[in-house]
Amino acid sequence: MSRTPDQSTLIPGIAAAVREQIVQGKLAPGAVIHQTELARTLGVSPVPLREALRRLEAEGLVTFLPYRGTIVTPVTIKEVSECYAGLFALFEVMLPISLPHLKSEDFDYLRELAYKLDIGQVTLEESLAFYLILIRPAEMPVLMEMVRTLIQRGTRLFSIIHANRLALQDVRPTRLELVDAMASGDIQRGMEVFRAYHFIRRDGLLKAMADQS
Repeated sequence: MSRTPDQSTLIPGIAAAVREQIVQGKLAPGAVIHQTELARTLGVSPVPLREALRRLEAEGLVTFLPYRGTIVTPVTIKEVSECYAGLFALFEVMLPISLPHLKSEDFDYLRELAYKLDIGQVTLEESLAFYLILIRPAEMPVLMEMVRTLIQRGTRLFSIIHANRLALQDVRPTRLELVDAMASGDIQRGMEVFRAYHFIRRDGLLKAMADQS
């Protein structure tokens, strides 16, 4: 059945609203999504909501279960480990190409985002922006979209990621030290600090997940 133009234009906004509920923990991993109730809460009809959920399914955030409805996709330690491995591999390819082309204003904005990330006053899009700014000059749109997708999958773990970020914000290398290393002009040093920073945070996140399981 074809969608009306008005319904079609609603879908991105509906997807963003549901994604935000997942970020805030109102829809936790494994939670059943009652589409009729959610549509009523958002003030939309069921048809564009279902299409929006299909978009979130493509991002790995929700799962349609035959005869059981729709749930927020559960998170496993294996999935998180796999996502980190994928991100590391992509950044190993893109960062050495991208870093020489970043400008001083890029690093100024990255420092601003680093501060906001460390105190938790940042949106999902700003969190994504921190990483996308680093690799945009590489001009590899297919790989960049893969990075976006892998980071968005972490939306379901936002509360744990944020708690882990706060717990480790003063552990060196800090996020600001990461930005400074990237801005130093020494690509090898920048890559070494990038690896050290993210290995520490990955291990902290996996430990936090194991402790909650």
